Amino acid sequence: MNKKRWLAILKRLHPTETVTSEQLGRELSLSSRTVRSECRELKNVLEKEGAHLISRTNAGYLLQVEDEEKYRRFLRSLEESDAIPETSEERVQYLLEILLANNEEYVKLEDLCDQLYISRSSLTVCLKEVRELLEAYNLKLIMRPSYGIRVEGREFDLRLCLAAYTIDRKNPGDEEKRKSLETIARCIREGLQGSGLRISEVSFQNLIVHIYIALKRLGDKAHVPLREEQLRQIEKEAEFPYAEKIAAYLEKTFDVKIPRTEVGYIAIHLASKRIFENAGASENLVIDDEIYDIVTHMLDAIQEGYNMDFHDDLELRMFLAAHLVPFSVRMQYDMNLKNPMLGEIKSHYTMAYLMATTACKVLEEHYHKHIQEDEIGYFALPISLAMERRRTEIAKKNIVVVCSTGRGSAQLLLYQIQSRFGRYLDRVETCDVLELQNFDLSDIDYIVTTVPIPFSVNRPILHIRAFLENTDVDALQSLLSGRERSSLEKYFHPDLFMAGVEANTKKEAIEAIVAQIARVKPIPEDFLEAVFEREQLAVTAFGNRVAIPHPNRPLTDESFVCVAVLKNPILWGKQKVQLVFMLSLKKNGEDMQYFSSVTSKLLFSREYVGELIRHPSYSTLMGLLEKIEKEGEKRNG
Repeated sequence: MNKKRWLAILKRLHPTETVTSEQLGRELSLSSRTVRSECRELKNVLEKEGAHLISRTNAGYLLQVEDEEKYRRFLRSLEESDAIPETSEERVQYLLEILLANNEEYVKLEDLCDQLYISRSSLTVCLKEVRELLEAYNLKLIMRPSYGIRVEGREFDLRLCLAAYTIDRKNPGDEEKRKSLETIARCIREGLQGSGLRISEVSFQNLIVHIYIALKRLGDKAHVPLREEQLRQIEKEAEFPYAEKIAAYLEKTFDVKIPRTEVGYIAIHLASKRIFENAGASENLVIDDEIYDIVTHMLDAIQEGYNMDFHDDLELRMFLAAHLVPFSVRMQYDMNLKNPMLGEIKSHYTMAYLMATTACKVLEEHYHKHIQEDEIGYFALPISLAMERRRTEIAKKNIVVVCSTGRGSAQLLLYQIQSRFGRYLDRVETCDVLELQNFDLSDIDYIVTTVPIPFSVNRPILHIRAFLENTDVDALQSLLSGRERSSLEKYFHPDLFMAGVEANTKKEAIEAIVAQIARVKPIPEDFLEAVFEREQLAVTAFGNRVAIPHPNRPLTDESFVCVAVLKNPILWGKQKVQLVFMLSLKKNGEDMQYFSSVTSKLLFSREYVGELIRHPSYSTLMGLLEKIEKEGEKRNG
């Protein structure tokens, strides 16, 4: 029985027009099979409630009401029961709201069971998740026999948790709450006029919620207990005068008295969400020695873990330094800045996110606090831009064009190549086969030839036709752009594709994969240990049933991937995983941006991952990668 679904179905039915199960399924985000199952139960119930649910073969459902008053009473009962949480997620949300709103008082477990219509054992399961969520905000769930349970912790942490879990910003609920939020937004805008301070729209919405909660807590006589030395420090910050202006507007509008500590609380939120624009050119951004050293250590960690040296990238340095200013405020007060782009960052900038995870380990050691995924995502963005700058700054190619009949035909071919691929080329030379023997190839990248070359040359050779055909154009495009279609094949070996791997734990899966790698590739003895050390930094499960484990530093002479499709999904941290991409990077480094962009499209596509799990084979994998590359080439023209 699912009364929410019953109510949603009944609201979409009509006495004269049939509605199919497929239509209902699309509107309610349910399968047609589930709709039919719910309708069968509902049909029997409606006969006792003054109505009939009529099912017509190949046509759909009709609703006929015989007793209007009786049927309306039934609808009202469904609407009232709709407020009762039914899913585990809804129950956890309900418990958080009750416990946080009544944190000064104990709530009896029996009362919670009665309110939720669940057993004591079911409540215990929900409370376990509630306890884990509270711990992320340094709050404890205290249980006292004969009294019940309550939340205990600092007022500051309590408010952060309230903001995260008890107010839906998109659907704030009652009209009074909506108006209050709009009024607070107006007070913030008026207080920030002429300040020059900028915060993102997401941060602005978060600030509205935090102030709304602060006003509610003030009404309950709950203040933020800032120490005098803390308050004096906050008063020195550039944000404090504008926090005072915002507080003045709030006092006037809501007829409340806002204590000095609460003004400091607003200033802390402003400082924690501030955006520094054009960090590289800003005269107002002063980077102290501590932040400069932290950035250097972050770049050291990236170089050690991924052999990618960004130390000379001034733009990245300045961006990281600017971001660390408000970040340090968030760390000081255990605040977490929500990242609405986190999913997209993980899926589109996977390699940059992995690097950011390693870099943030430096921050964890410095601040002695765990860094949330939302924050890691913000550091991944500038790293991704730095990777892209490195890729686009690759020098243009020098090539030699070789033809059988000499310079005449070579010049014609040269014209075709330059007109189509000039943006990739620096210098183009022409010669015939005999001249090639004495040609200085020291600064030549590729030899493009229409004839076989009967002697050895120490440069890559591409064979094409005298008049470029489509296949030749594709081959040259791939070669000169550095995106050879076959280039990904070097990372994937048929013997490093594992199907039907039996493993019950993450440890078992990693050990089985590393054992297979050792049979195919030369790896150092500490390879397995390095993989487990990387897992200690942060879990490498990325959602979509995918994990990307790898050693905590480059260990092998070449980069490669071992792909394992597990027989059954396993828990990898808190996420279920069935497809494992174990990545090993070469010791002397290489540009992995293109590899990352293609493989991330595979790993974060439900369709592609599903197909690889259903048809686990090397040919399926390579076919999907080739499909992604072709789609990319079409988009890029």
